[in-house]
Amino acid sequence: MRLQPVQFTCDGYPLAGLRYVPSEFVASCTTVLVHGYTAGKYSLDGLAGYLALRGLPCVTVDLAGHKLGSSGGSMSTPQVAADNVIAVVRSLRREAQGDDFVLCGHSLGAAACISAASSLLEHNIDVKAVIAMAMGDNPSHGFSSMVGKKMLEQRSDYVTGASAEQFIAQLDGFIRDLPPITCPALFVAARQDVLLPTGSVFALADRLNPHCDRQIISSSHMDLPDTARASIHGWLKTVLATP
Repeated sequence: MRLQPVQFTCDGYPLAGLRYVPSEFVASCTTVLVHGYTAGKYSLDGLAGYLALRGLPCVTVDLAGHKLGSSGGSMSTPQVAADNVIAVVRSLRREAQGDDFVLCGHSLGAAACISAASSLLEHNIDVKAVIAMAMGDNPSHGFSSMVGKKMLEQRSDYVTGASAEQFIAQLDGFIRDLPPITCPALFVAARQDVLLPTGSVFALADRLNPHCDRQIISSSHMDLPDTARASIHGWLKTVLATP
């Protein structure tokens, strides 16, 4: 496996990415992995490396305004995250880095991937599958708990843009307006997640694609991308092998 730094552009500002190139390819489809709120592309390194070592090319990206990343811009609304995903996929397609894609996101990244998939498919860009980790209906509910409030308090300065409280409130409406998922989809819930519990994750799955696949992993919210990597790889192998 080789790592290649890459830069994209969205609305005039740079997005920093990292391409994971397998030594031997088992699929040409590129998986774009998108991190959660207050995190960065580093949080998906374990999952991306795991997939690439098994022959699946991947790209991770720092979303706009995230201070632990290297991108510019400002995360003023959840739509910015979706726009970032669309910009990355369009750029990869122009550079002939793939004609079809899997979108895989964690938390905010999951919502961004679901939204982006609909837009890309409408413009005849082939999204083979969507993987949504730890995102469900009414995300603000979990952040109104003691644990959620403490987390927002500790992480409130990690993102340039809307305040953490404003952003989470906006996220509820963004989730309510997500379009149905028309491609194969996998929703992954963390059993010990107090922010986006299993019921919330699968309620969103029921609403967007009642025929989608679902997995419950023994994990916390933040650890899910690493603890779910073997399950995600197994699911992807099956989906990408289907004509």
